[in-house]
Amino acid sequence: MSFSRPDDLTPPHRPSVVDGVAFDVHGPQEGFPMFWLHGSPSCRWEAVLLRDWAHQRGMCVAAVDRPGCGASHHQPGWTMLYVARQLGRLANRLGWERFGVAGGSGGGPYVLAVAHEMPKRLAFAVSLACAGAFRDGPRVRPGLVDMGAAMAARFPGALRLGFSAFRIGSTQPLFAGWAEPLVRLGVGQEQMGQLFLEVAAEGARQGVDGWVRDTQVLHGPWGFDVGAIRCPVELVAGSKDGFVPLRYVRALADEIPGSRFEVAEGASHFETIFDHDRLSRLCRPR
Repeated sequence: MSFSRPDDLTPPHRPSVVDGVAFDVHGPQEGFPMFWLHGSPSCRWEAVLLRDWAHQRGMCVAAVDRPGCGASHHQPGWTMLYVARQLGRLANRLGWERFGVAGGSGGGPYVLAVAHEMPKRLAFAVSLACAGAFRDGPRVRPGLVDMGAAMAARFPGALRLGFSAFRIGSTQPLFAGWAEPLVRLGVGQEQMGQLFLEVAAEGARQGVDGWVRDTQVLHGPWGFDVGAIRCPVELVAGSKDGFVPLRYVRALADEIPGSRFEVAEGASHFETIFDHDRLSRLCRPR
């Protein structure tokens, strides 16, 4: 397990925006292109944890905000497939004929949506600690966090109030506690606590409607059959993930033809997602 300690976790404050999609680019412009899809609730700024990795591996990583999250424009009623097709259009605008896609937690299902929509364009698809509580996939109970989020998604008004309180009342010690596993990977606890606060603030810079819609999309029908995915997909679950049970990701992998399932032994949620050694091994053009 490896995570090089970054010298600077300051997020970039001037995103690129193309057709309403906000993104930051990490790594060399001439590197092999890939999209990074953030968790939930979160935003593109979490990808500063991959900044050093992108430069070391020669990867051009575009970390993208979903609609209404961070700096991306709102799109009423957006869906998971809408986001996948939006990324296809963005790839066209960037001149990326072939590219990879990776993401963790709430970003994991969107990786699968991209794999469903653009199998011939993907050099790799990596879904790490895939969250969600979809009803048109494996009939395996998700984790308690996802079960709670699925229930909350039925009441958008209450969910909006909850996210607003989360944004306003969050404290650095709380986020630092959540980030403790990353401390074991070599990042200072105070540094991580500050980054998590900044990610939360940026994710809700336009209000929390983007997060509300993201929760509804993640925890409702995903809108596509994972069994119809026709490109290799890597799915990883942490054996000590307190958010996403291993059994849930295993059942999801069983539904996807030709997928590869991997257990991150001893890894918590964040360790599963941000382990640089694992990313180097899985995010390789094929």
